[in-house]
Amino acid sequence: MIYKKDYYGYIYEWTNIKNGMKYIGSHFGAVEDYYIGSGKRFIKAYRKNPKNFTLKVLEYVSINDRKMLLMTEQKWLDSIPNIRENNMYYNLNNFSLGGSSHITRKHIEKRSKTLTEKHKKLGLSDAEKNSYQKKIQTRLERISKKGFTEKEKTQYSSYGYKICVIMPDGSEKKYNSCGSASKELKIDTQYGLKVCMKKDKFKGYRIIKLSDPIIDCRGRTNETI
Repeated sequence: MIYKKDYYGYIYEWTNIKNGMKYIGSHFGAVEDYYIGSGKRFIKAYRKNPKNFTLKVLEYVSINDRKMLLMTEQKWLDSIPNIRENNMYYNLNNFSLGGSSHITRKHIEKRSKTLTEKHKKLGLSDAEKNSYQKKIQTRLERISKKGFTEKEKTQYSSYGYKICVIMPDGSEKKYNSCGSASKELKIDTQYGLKVCMKKDKFKGYRIIKLSDPIIDCRGRTNETI
């Protein structure tokens, strides 16, 4: 099942393998989000010993609609008569109310690692590409009107452009900044980068931008420098 292609949310069931108690809930997002749940009694038990709990997806919701997700969750809650009074369930309500998630820094780091590995193997999905392009455009429009934030100024000065230079003999070399490339090659690579956006070469060199601190303020790139 692929998120945003096959489904937009899901109904889940946690089971405490020590005492058999369960918790039913829903999440409008991907299974890989490492979403845990929002039930107070369930979260309290989960925090004591996460290893005691196993997760099962009861149903995927293929429609991009939170109301449909809650309706589907309600169907599952109704399958357990008066679930809030059932001693084998952590649920405190008979109705699907939605709620906040229990996501820790560890979950976020794990999610980031999973996405990085996925993108290396499969690349970005069309939805991710569109989302990324929208974010870039929004950032560029904001920068053109208001300029850099203080954080961006620091990041820009720290990272600069990361570039790849194709030498006149056809060999390639990568640099962490235009400054370091200019110092070694004795040419203005920052100006050359602009020239190479319109022409093939600048003074015999082909200069390619690998990352742009204006677009990617974190100064990161998939290329290994």
